[in-house]
Amino acid sequence: MRFIGQNRISMELNMLLPQIKNNELNMNFLFRGKSGYGKTLMGLKICSYLANNNYQYLFADNINDINTEATAIFIDEIHLLQVPEVLYKYLDKKKPTFIFATNEFADLKEPLVNRCTVYTLEDYTEEELLDISKLYINNEKFSDDMLWLICESANKNPRKISNLCYRLNAISNKIPLNNLEELEYVIEKIIGIVDGLDPMCLKYLEILERLSTSSLENISRITGISKTTIQYEIEPVLLYKNRISITSKGRSFIK
Repeated sequence: MRFIGQNRISMELNMLLPQIKNNELNMNFLFRGKSGYGKTLMGLKICSYLANNNYQYLFADNINDINTEATAIFIDEIHLLQVPEVLYKYLDKKKPTFIFATNEFADLKEPLVNRCTVYTLEDYTEEELLDISKLYINNEKFSDDMLWLICESANKNPRKISNLCYRLNAISNKIPLNNLEELEYVIEKIIGIVDGLDPMCLKYLEILERLSTSSLENISRITGISKTTIQYEIEPVLLYKNRISITSKGRSFIK
C-alpha cells in the first residue's frame, strides 16, 4: 500500500494486511488524526486492498445501512455514532474487517477503542509535504521555494495543500505563475490567504480582536461558522500560530 508520509504506520500495515486478506489474521482498525491528514484516504486504500470492490463506506450517522456481507467496512467520523454498542457484536467476530476514522480530539467509548488496533497519524515532514504538493500541482517548473510557499499557506495540511494546488492550477490558466513573487500575489490577493491564515481564520480573528474575549457560541453566531469547524479547523491553526488563547473565560485575542 503506497501512501505519502505515515511511514511507520504504512510499514506495519504492509505486514498485517496480506495476512488479513489471506484469512490468517483478524483485526479491526481505528485511525485518529487531524482533519486533512489522510485518515479517509488510508482507510479506503485498506478497503480496496482487502476487498477490491466488495467494501462499504459509511458515515457514522448511516450505521443502519451496514452490510455485513461486505469484506471490509469503513465508517468515517465514528465519534458521531451515538450508540457504538451496536457494533460490538460485529467487532467481536472480526468479520467483516472494520476500519474507523476520527479526529484526534474526539472522545470514544473505551470498549470500542479496545476492540481496535489504534493508529494516530503523525505530522508530515517537509520532504513529504513537498512530495504531496508536487503530486497535485500541474507545473513541473515550480521551484521548491514555490512549493513550500504552497505548503505553508495551507498550514502544512495535506488536504489543504491538494485543495490549494487545484485552485492554483485553474488560476494559472489565466494568470502566469512563473516565480515566487507571482505566486505570493495570487495566494494573498486573489485566494485571500495571508500568513497561512485563510479567509475563515481571518474573519474569526477580526471578530475576536474587536471583542477581545468571547465565547465559542458567540463567535459562531457572529461569524456564521459552525462550532465544529471553529473547534477542529480554525482554532488549532490560530493556537499553533499563537494568535488566540482559550481559557475558562472564553476565547481571547493575542496581539
